[in-house]
Amino acid sequence: MFKSKQRVLVMIVATLATASAGCGVSDLASAASKLANGQIGALTASEIRSLSEAAIALLKSQDPNFALQPLNEAQAEALVNFLDVNEVETQQDLDALVANADTDPPVGLDELANAFGNVDPDNADPEDLEQVLEQAFGVN
Repeated sequence: MFKSKQRVLVMIVATLATASAGCGVSDLASAASKLANGQIGALTASEIRSLSEAAIALLKSQDPNFALQPLNEAQAEALVNFLDVNEVETQQDLDALVANADTDPPVGLDELANAFGNVDPDNADPEDLEQVLEQAFGVN
């Protein structure tokens, strides 16, 4: 099922990258390439922000009342750091991290939660991690 989600996401991002103008286009194109190759862990903060902005713009074009905001710089940096310290390189690594969070808590969850501000780091659990990752990457 992930392959279908990945293909759709890559097609949307690639379309937005070629149809967009201004700064961030190269980040969006680079991010699309990395996602197409399954390289989640290679995404930079700038690329993550570009993906977030493109996804939010697309969703708002479909529903003007869509309330989610794009990631800010601190959130994108926190995601990059979180993926790095947990050695997440691929979608499978990310899925395993979430699946094993109960028995093998991820490193840096408090910092990630603090960056997003909607998760209590003292009471963070795997569901909170899934929420943050879904907001950032659209995965669950």
